Amino acid sequence: MQGGIVKEPVFVLDYDSVSPLGIGKKAILHSLKTNYCAGSTITRFDTEGLPISTAAEIKDDLSNLYENEHEGIKITASYDRKLELLVAVTNLLKPRINYLSKFSSSRKGTILGIGIDIFDFKNTNNPITNYIKYPLMENLSKIHTQYGKFNSLMNPIDFATLYLANTVKAGAFQKSILTACAASSQAVAFGADAIRKGKTDIVIAGGSDSLLNIVAYSAFNKLGALAPQTDKPHKMCTPLDIRRKGTLLGEGASLIILASQKGVEQSGIDPIFEIRGWGNTLDGYKISAPDPKGIGMKNAMHNALLDAQTRTSAVDYINLHGTGTYANDAVELDSVINVFGNSAKNLMVSSTKDRHGHQISAAGIQEIIVLCLAMEHSFVPCTVNCEKPIYENGIDIVLNENRSVDLKNCLTNSFAFGGVNTSILFTKV
Repeated sequence: MQGGIVKEPVFVLDYDSVSPLGIGKKAILHSLKTNYCAGSTITRFDTEGLPISTAAEIKDDLSNLYENEHEGIKITASYDRKLELLVAVTNLLKPRINYLSKFSSSRKGTILGIGIDIFDFKNTNNPITNYIKYPLMENLSKIHTQYGKFNSLMNPIDFATLYLANTVKAGAFQKSILTACAASSQAVAFGADAIRKGKTDIVIAGGSDSLLNIVAYSAFNKLGALAPQTDKPHKMCTPLDIRRKGTLLGEGASLIILASQKGVEQSGIDPIFEIRGWGNTLDGYKISAPDPKGIGMKNAMHNALLDAQTRTSAVDYINLHGTGTYANDAVELDSVINVFGNSAKNLMVSSTKDRHGHQISAAGIQEIIVLCLAMEHSFVPCTVNCEKPIYENGIDIVLNENRSVDLKNCLTNSFAFGGVNTSILFTKV
């Protein structure tokens, strides 16, 4: 209760992911427990001529996860990697969410953080014309949905969210968020906000993205944001380390099922976590670098704690945004120390981007999945490749090996291009 207003609680019923760390929660948990880092030589496109040829790539064939989908979906997925990843994780989760049929469509919503569209140059001589005409115009127009309208003349970004809405029969809303590295975390926060405000009882939130194409990869290389090539690709990204030189690009898709108290009761499913609070800020300092004073980062974390009515001393662990870039990591750690004050020395923090890469629009939800697994199985994943941390004192950066510890209240940070900042506080039920 805050200011005399009773807040509707928001619970997590389930979650899953397709990730460079594995397909599904069990495989990802194993990778986390064994400190596997997915950085390896790119196979999705020809890297000849590029100075860097490493990423965190999903090597598994995902087609078996959507072999029963509409033919138009399968063809489109062969062109659009982020849709393929979303369809795969949706079908991975589908057998466990039959309880969603108990809810009217007007009480279910979908919201996703989605990456921008990239034309598939290798499949056509005239990429723009043919991409719009085929398969989107010829196949997607055949797919009927009563839960939203797909406009093939506009950017087809909304189709992924409409696909998900159609699959789970969600008619309350279907929203797409394009705020880069914070997109899928904002999807979770905005989905939770819709439940809190009584607009819906169930939200399927998450995100999907892949940077493993020549256009996106070249752009990040031009920005100077990528870790330089070495003969140990799994060691290239070194978040929170004084030697850090850049991030590791990745790909993935993850979903989380959010529910109101009424939704929990109607589903018959015991909740795993409660989303207690969140903070969203915009500092707009520079398109590709954070405000060096960390003003937006600090306010996002402060607002999440305030919204959750949680003391700094009650937070056990933060999964940091921790990109491994020179600009981000020091500012983020400084911001955490500033917000948490005397509590910071007992606060465990780490970044897991050296394991699964930076998935941009899917980064936040990937790290939420990692956080949920860590909380559910009582451990803190270490920053595998951090050997010489930025701070030796003042904050507990978990290094070298995972730490077995019961986690009750944990924060996750997502800080995006343009100064978009999101922090969310999860509590184990």
